[in-house]
Amino acid sequence: ASQKQRDELPKTLVTMQMEMIGMTYDDAMSTPEWWRVYSMTSEQYEEFKKKAVPLAKKVLKCNKTTAEKVIAFFDMDLGLRVEE
Repeated sequence: ASQKQRDELPKTLVTMQMEMIGMTYDDAMSTPEWWRVYSMTSEQYEEFKKKAVPLAKKVLKCNKTTAEKVIAFFDMDLGLRVEE
């Protein structure tokens, strides 16, 4: 993966999460504290993780454990809330 792809990984992950709830990246960027405003179901979150971990693994050229840690860090920083 290129440096550009690595730099854009957070944007790509935000886009993936927003699309799963029927919104766009622009919706997130135009909403103050969007990660508190929008949420996803636990089912949507599991589906997101199934896509996000392999993507992080590929883009960052790392193993699955490291990719899972990257996604966990993303969740704490920018990830949508998960509604029970």
